[in-house]
Amino acid sequence: SKFQELLPEIKLIIPKAVYDSNRSGNKLPICVKDFIQNGIKEIKTADDFRNFAMKFEAVIGFANLRNN
Repeated sequence: SKFQELLPEIKLIIPKAVYDSNRSGNKLPICVKDFIQNGIKEIKTADDFRNFAMKFEAVIGFANLRNN
């Protein structure tokens, strides 16, 4: 399926998040990195991805509200 073709690219978000959380300067907070890493590890189906995406959007939206 198309989703199974895209799954490896989705999984590549994990090392990108880890790299960014380890950078000095303007880095990704560890709690956000952990959220991304744990959530993406659980993705096996398109429905899993949709569920994670909805949670991710909510977390980022909340974080943006708190920072304004």
